[in-house]
Amino acid sequence: MIRRLGKPGRLLEIGAGAGLFLKEAQNAGWECVGTEIMEAAVQFARDRLGLDVRKQSAEELALPDESFDAVAMLEVIEHLWDPRRALAAIRKILRPGGLLVLTTPNFNAFSRLVLGDQWAVISPREHLYYFTAATLDRLLVESGFTGIEHLYPQPGYGPIQTIDASHTWSTASRRARFYSWISAVLVPRAYRVIQRIGRADSLVLFARRR
Repeated sequence: MIRRLGKPGRLLEIGAGAGLFLKEAQNAGWECVGTEIMEAAVQFARDRLGLDVRKQSAEELALPDESFDAVAMLEVIEHLWDPRRALAAIRKILRPGGLLVLTTPNFNAFSRLVLGDQWAVISPREHLYYFTAATLDRLLVESGFTGIEHLYPQPGYGPIQTIDASHTWSTASRRARFYSWISAVLVPRAYRVIQRIGRADSLVLFARRR
């Protein structure tokens, strides 16, 4: 984020959880605010980490317009009732040209193509939406974002983050056992290639407020 913005600024994390990412950002010089809907996580972030984390949903951000330089939403958008409404709220609180950092499971992942409905990401009670790079880009453009940059390869993502063969509902199935064998042979040598062709387990991108 610093490389893209030039220097630390004011950062909002949506779905901040217990605040571990925000604490690292604060230590790096960012002025940090978080939102989270789980009361226990909010209390931990406030009481144990001394962070400004507020109990708010992504769709109902009660924050001043154009008050943040960057927003992080990491593995959150797939859980939301209304992603389009959440992105509209994010756009309002970002300053013009402000940066959105977003990650979400990749429906075009090699893992999903091999495991099918045995891929643990396919969880209708938990994940309400599934995105490919193309569908996510279209949603961002329609929500007022531009300059979308997917990270290929993905810095800091190793073999397990690229293909997690254990992330399945049915570890004992023939398909899962076959995939586990393939990943043990293939991934240590080819995980960067899998990232570059857009088949990693997660999408990782930056976008700017238009």
